[in-house]
Amino acid sequence: MTESSSPRKLSTILPLIIAGVGLVLLGVAAFILLPKPDSQGPTTEYSTIPLEVNYVAPDLSLTTIDGTPTSLADYRGQVVLVNLWATWCPPCKAEMPTLQSFYDKYQADGFAVVAINDGDPTADVAQFVKDYALTFPVWLDPKYVATEQAFKSMNLPSSYVIDRNGRVIPTASIDFSRYSGRNFPYMIRQGAGDDNALGKVKIMFPNPYLVYLHDTPSQSLFDRDQRAFSSGCIRTERPLELVERLLDDPLRWNRAAIDAAIATGITRTVRLAKPVPVLILYWTVDRDDDGSIVFKPDPYGRDARELAALDRPFAIGRRVGL
Repeated sequence: MTESSSPRKLSTILPLIIAGVGLVLLGVAAFILLPKPDSQGPTTEYSTIPLEVNYVAPDLSLTTIDGTPTSLADYRGQVVLVNLWATWCPPCKAEMPTLQSFYDKYQADGFAVVAINDGDPTADVAQFVKDYALTFPVWLDPKYVATEQAFKSMNLPSSYVIDRNGRVIPTASIDFSRYSGRNFPYMIRQGAGDDNALGKVKIMFPNPYLVYLHDTPSQSLFDRDQRAFSSGCIRTERPLELVERLLDDPLRWNRAAIDAAIATGITRTVRLAKPVPVLILYWTVDRDDDGSIVFKPDPYGRDARELAALDRPFAIGRRVGL
């Protein structure tokens, strides 16, 4: 969804906010999450700062789709790509054929893929595995242990490479010359900073299009009448004010606390205590303040479909998809 000059916005549930200085660029390939180095494991914050990794893989135990207990320790001696994913996530779907291809090609050499599903119902995961003909192990994580505790990543998809000695390996050990644009198995992450395309805060809500609200370093764009500049998401003009209202916690998350969290330079994830409905509306005809009708551009090309639907004969009980 791109911005329009209208402040009115579509609806679902908004369960979490990511507050930090700059966030990730989303893509359609697996990638290695790069938290700060730590001899014991990931950092205590949900960090998306792209630094080298070289720590002992977490002691993670879950179950497979059929309920069989399993653990990362069972894969010691193999090179393991751990992929965190969800059935509703478009990039997760897009990268699955690549993961399956890598698994098929290198399985005999001691390479394993472990795909850990992030909270979806078992039946949905089983159907996904069947639809995509996945043969590598798929684990269930109904309580979000892998994302929120083991690897401390709120981004999907996320992937980690664990070496034969059970350590999450640094990027310097990867031979990038082996890959081209067609088989590149990682995601490139933009570093945090004032020039990050997402600004200082990203507000996420469940939807199948990876649309979210975010800050922007390009504040001058809000002075223009036409604001359809983004490739998919929605810039917000006063994001920190919006964050404060959504968190609705004057004691823990007042404006001073939010500013202090951003000033640390560490990306953090904060869940809302109560769900907030989000409404995003799209229309190309509106009424001006003086009552006149205003026709706007149609960047998504929906007008033709809607006009065709309105021209169809009326029939009681028939649902027309636009």
